[in-house]
Amino acid sequence: MREVLIIDDNQSSHALEYFLRTEGYSPIIVETVDEGLEKINASENLKVVLLNVELSANRGLDALERIKHEHPQVIVIVIGARGQTARRAPLRGAMEVLSRHTDMENIRRAVDRAFGRIDSRNNIFSFFEEETEEEMPEEQHVLVGESEAMFELNREIGCAASFNISVLLEGETGTGKGLVARLIHKESERADAPFVSIDCGAVPHELREAELLGHEKGAFTGAESERPGAFEQADGGTLFLDEVSNMSPALQETLLNVLQEREVQRVGGTRTRSVDVRVISATHQKLREMVAQGTFREDLYYRLCGHQISLPPLRERIADIPLLVTYFLQRIEAENERARSDISEEAMGLLQTYNWPGNVRELERCLESATVTSQGEVIMPRDLPQEIRAYSGDEGSERSEPETRSSETSETPVYQNLLDLPVMVFCQFLSDGQFCQFLSDGASDITDRQIAEWWEAFSNDGRARANSARREIDNWRLEFNTTNLEFPIFSDDWIRRVIDDAISQLSNLRHSSEPIEEAESISIKGRTRKGSLTAVLHEVVKSYGGDREKIARELRISLAQLERWLSYRTEDDGSLFTSIEASRRLERFPYDDILRLLTEPISLFMLENFSRPAWRNRSRNGQRQAVHLALKVLSKRLAGDHGCIYFGGMIFSQIEWNVYRRAPYLYTDHAEAATALDVDIRTFRKYWPESNVFPSHHTLFRE
Repeated sequence: MREVLIIDDNQSSHALEYFLRTEGYSPIIVETVDEGLEKINASENLKVVLLNVELSANRGLDALERIKHEHPQVIVIVIGARGQTARRAPLRGAMEVLSRHTDMENIRRAVDRAFGRIDSRNNIFSFFEEETEEEMPEEQHVLVGESEAMFELNREIGCAASFNISVLLEGETGTGKGLVARLIHKESERADAPFVSIDCGAVPHELREAELLGHEKGAFTGAESERPGAFEQADGGTLFLDEVSNMSPALQETLLNVLQEREVQRVGGTRTRSVDVRVISATHQKLREMVAQGTFREDLYYRLCGHQISLPPLRERIADIPLLVTYFLQRIEAENERARSDISEEAMGLLQTYNWPGNVRELERCLESATVTSQGEVIMPRDLPQEIRAYSGDEGSERSEPETRSSETSETPVYQNLLDLPVMVFCQFLSDGQFCQFLSDGASDITDRQIAEWWEAFSNDGRARANSARREIDNWRLEFNTTNLEFPIFSDDWIRRVIDDAISQLSNLRHSSEPIEEAESISIKGRTRKGSLTAVLHEVVKSYGGDREKIARELRISLAQLERWLSYRTEDDGSLFTSIEASRRLERFPYDDILRLLTEPISLFMLENFSRPAWRNRSRNGQRQAVHLALKVLSKRLAGDHGCIYFGGMIFSQIEWNVYRRAPYLYTDHAEAATALDVDIRTFRKYWPESNVFPSHHTLFRE
């Protein structure tokens, strides 16, 4: 049971207690912070506190500070707040602050979010220990990444640093051109000499020549003293010209003369000064194309481009994102002197599927923002910027996802959107069929107002069945939380029958004109890693109607890689199967799993499929198949096939991750799991660290 501690000396708190009890929580009321701390000390389950800051016996913010000081892992939600408290409470450690005018439904949502964060502590993305603890660099100017693209970039930096020639860096905004320029300087023989950087796009047009060449006193209005320019400042060292493509034709000519003559003449002066400077320039434009268009001098281009290095965009080195996330979170931790935030697997999945038009710089800003939003807790999808959560996967195109509004003045319907529906009601909707038609007809933004429209769209029988299922759940929850009832009605077999009915109905909704086979769920039981991935990819081919080029794009692998995997024949290749018996005899699904399946959002087993880019890019039947496959996996697990993995809408690396992460539910230890998957035990430990214990019970959900 999920316990919630309410610290409030107001009599109205009993109404809140009753409301939370009907919502499936087990509230405990105390009047003072001292009593509250006693309760927390006495119970391992008290992780969420509702604190009324208008306490008469204690100052509310002082009480908040005491709780967070003694129990930093407890999530505190402040209620009854006024204006100044809303500003000060987060500084004292409050996860959320609700005004004294808030209603019960908003409090319930805040409590839901709090338990979601607590659950996420057990579902964090596991970084490879070797990379995060031993090799993660601490200095500020460093390239982070182990991908092939980063290996090649580091090699080119080394080659360029060993020669005293000009270098042109081309790459999108945010790819790290300034960092690469510093590293070339640092690795060169000029490392002990100055490194001077000028952003040619940031300096006002009329001052650019003076910034480069310097000026004498009185050379122009405001020149009250002489000043050496960038070339003189960098004498003996390196001059970095960022966004060199922004130079005017006149300034291009001036720069060309300096590079040819290796001497400068300050603005307003007559004396020339010799300079020994290595120039590294950078641009996000294609400078060669600008030369062809006549907007950049060809002779200057060849002076600047003694050697050219192209920097890869972040979307072409997705494998580096976990390392970059670790690096930035560690840096944020050091700069703010706070404990490092972890990140959930779901949030990491969104980061790895986003297109990153702002590249590494955008990722850094994203993590800074998410750290603030999560308040030091595990970073979840809701903490990421909207453009990342809503990204569709199309080049440059986005679609909005249904959002949970937290405004305290807005309406608070029973079901905020599709993903808030209990699984029983959701399956009834699927079985009715009309909702699937509504969804497949292009509904991308599901709003509160549409909830009422859905009810009107159903037949009387469909509405009655859906309402009946909802009432049955609500009545059972109320009775369960006010009496000592056991789990009486909703056995896993009964739930499976309802889900299987939805599966059957979904099959009937397919267009007969589209002869695409249905993908089937895949279990890793009896299969090696190679065999599991081969079986999954053969099923993925079915769901795309055999379009292998499209499949490769969706999986983020090359067509050659896909062809190699599909060349393995599952019936005659011994390397695809294991003789290791799946010997684990775990407990049945725990009570909490069934309760969550009934009473929490459908997102527990389906949200990932809805949020992945593939969902919004698929055809009508493709969308139905995504739902269909998720329900099939859930049904198989309910029926006892605990090796079944979710893979709908995932890229290849995520599918592989799921294969590794499911093995601990079948095998007894790391050695047996690695042997069964036919992989080196060190590789297996990267996905399931040696410090992680194997699970004690099966689960319906991703882990």
